[in-house]
Amino acid sequence: MEHLEFLERLDVWMRERGFFPFRNTDGQFFRGLYWRAENPVFYVIAIGDGGRDDPRRWQEVFTAAAEAVQEQAEEMHCTRKVCLCLLTDTAYCQETADFVAAREISFDDPIQYIWWYFPLDQRRLYTGKDQPKKMLGLEKMLIAAAGGEGPVPMTPAAQEMTRPVVTWTIFAICALILAGMYLTGRKEEWIYAFGSGWEGVVEQRQYYRMVTSMFLHDGPLHLAANSIYLFYFGVPVERLLGRGRFVLLFLLSGLCGNLLSLFCGGWLGVGASGAIFGLLGTALLWTKERGAQATGMNYATMLLLALTALGMGWLDTGVDNYAHLGGFLCGMALFLLFRRKERKKTAH
Repeated sequence: MEHLEFLERLDVWMRERGFFPFRNTDGQFFRGLYWRAENPVFYVIAIGDGGRDDPRRWQEVFTAAAEAVQEQAEEMHCTRKVCLCLLTDTAYCQETADFVAAREISFDDPIQYIWWYFPLDQRRLYTGKDQPKKMLGLEKMLIAAAGGEGPVPMTPAAQEMTRPVVTWTIFAICALILAGMYLTGRKEEWIYAFGSGWEGVVEQRQYYRMVTSMFLHDGPLHLAANSIYLFYFGVPVERLLGRGRFVLLFLLSGLCGNLLSLFCGGWLGVGASGAIFGLLGTALLWTKERGAQATGMNYATMLLLALTALGMGWLDTGVDNYAHLGGFLCGMALFLLFRRKERKKTAH
């Protein structure tokens, strides 16, 4: 029963972290067979009971499992296939450990096989020769599941919330302000009156500019560019955090971006990009934890997007990249703080 309970807890962990159980053509789940796409790599996790059968039989079982999902890997446009063959058992078995230790990794095969052995009584991971001991956080999930721990779920408020009201409200405010700027013919006056800059904020002590500048934009193209990222990252992050914490994340990221821009740049700035980069920082860490199901991008793609967005900012003289960097770091810090609080709440 202990081993069965462990497998059930591990199943919860894996589903929570973006691993999908594989279905056959009839729509039925294959027990102990999961997949996750991190383009260009397609991962197959095949779990077997190392204490029930001769471990040599699992060579054929895992090979068949990996080959069964090759068509799905091609549909995901993945060029590499990795199959983790995971043997678990209630108590340590020397024969199984020796079998796994003798497995060698081959990079020339169409499917790259990795062998792990995890006995519950030791909570120690045994691997094949020269094979990785870490992969997609699975090594941590095994220890947590063996210790009776479960993953920290999203907050109930975030799970129940389906309509991204705050994201739409932020867009509406920005659009209405931009329309007002053009309809009144006082665009430049509004920017100079409410934009964030050293003279207005520090010298004139008009601290409200740190907030008002987030909702001002220089023109329709500026608003359109920010809105694309606002909706792409804002919708999943608002659903993750809930409306209250989403507002806090947006405002604090914008403030941190404006602060860094103020002391490192000092020029007059407008736009929601600092706050939006805070959403990007949160989405990046959420994708690392949950996989592509969090934002629609896998972690490697999301990381490349973040680095490219920050890097391109330094090449364009018209972009306030200090605001981007400040917001991005704030977004990551707040996400870690929120998750830490959730873990403490779950522990109690």
